[in-house]
Amino acid sequence: MKNIKVLFFIFLLFFTFHLVYGELNLPFSKKDIPLEDHINKDLISELKQIQKDGKSLDWSEKNKLIVTAKKNFDEYYDLVIFKPDGSKEENLNINKKSAPTKHNGNPCWHPSGEWIIFTAQNEDALGYFNMKKSIPGTGMNCNLCVMDKKGENYWKQTFHETSIRDTKAVIHPQISKDGNKVFWAERIKDSEETNWGEWVLKIADFEVVDGIPKLINKQTIRISEKKCFYESHDFNSEGNKILFSANLKEGVEENGLDIYEYDLETRELKNLTNSPDEWDEHAHYSPDGKRIIWMSSKSIPIKWGSIKGHKWQSYLKTDLWVMDVSGENKTRLTYFNKIPEKESVNRNFRVIVSDCAWSPEGDSVLATVVIINGGKIENKQILFKLKNNGSQDEKK
Repeated sequence: MKNIKVLFFIFLLFFTFHLVYGELNLPFSKKDIPLEDHINKDLISELKQIQKDGKSLDWSEKNKLIVTAKKNFDEYYDLVIFKPDGSKEENLNINKKSAPTKHNGNPCWHPSGEWIIFTAQNEDALGYFNMKKSIPGTGMNCNLCVMDKKGENYWKQTFHETSIRDTKAVIHPQISKDGNKVFWAERIKDSEETNWGEWVLKIADFEVVDGIPKLINKQTIRISEKKCFYESHDFNSEGNKILFSANLKEGVEENGLDIYEYDLETRELKNLTNSPDEWDEHAHYSPDGKRIIWMSSKSIPIKWGSIKGHKWQSYLKTDLWVMDVSGENKTRLTYFNKIPEKESVNRNFRVIVSDCAWSPEGDSVLATVVIINGGKIENKQILFKLKNNGSQDEKK
């Protein structure tokens, strides 16, 4: 009888804790939310889940394979590849003698299909704190690495030491279409003026000498004197322009990211979204260079709390958008955050459309979609088949 009372008391505490902190929020939806009913059918012909539990991703034009990062049984992320239909999944890091053993993520294919550049957690970054802070996309105490397409050989490319103060971080390396340049975002130090520290954009030349890939001539891309956050997204087809997100405007915090295009030759900077009260991120040029896909909180009401650390994850809601490369004709592709309450039943239902990649033909987009329905969190990688390669007249 005593054991039953103890178990009941433990259950009551557990139930109360989750109810108070909003992680249970009964009732749950008893069925999957019909996402296909909440898309722009003028531009999307089909929606299909092809994988689950992935993070940022890239789609190789050369070998037609997709690479992403998935959490393994040890709670660390490994790089995996699979075909566009989701089949033939292969873990590139597990049981590989020279592979980094902790978080590996933010992968990007070299155009040759022979190399993958990615972020890897330092081997001496130990403990629960580093497991959370070094997760791909946060990248604390991580460095850039290059591996061959089979995951047999690895070469470290940056050499930041593990630290608690002024912790360095690297995220989202991107490779130019000719394979000669790489740029990425890097945290350089702590800052009391920001929520996430001081970040910069870095660029380097990529070369292969005697079968060994190297990043040389590393430089900082000087964009602004403001201490802020940067995230690297893409090179254009000519390799002279880059897309990135940042909160460059004075007084704008990191939840007001805009998409910028920067000309590496003329140093011309263009704000493509110009919406400091919205979150814009994960921008990628279409293969023909005419459009840009990205995710945005545009037209979605959000009651923000603190965004320090990972707290922003408790509030963010985004959908998938497309625009002309000029920044005109912004068009919403999904309406996941407008799903009626009668379908979701949980008052805290929300969706975060995250990183995405164009198919080599430009007729599809694969996106990581996180669905939060009360205490149920699903991470899906969804393929959106586009009509007319996502081109349409202006539609707000």
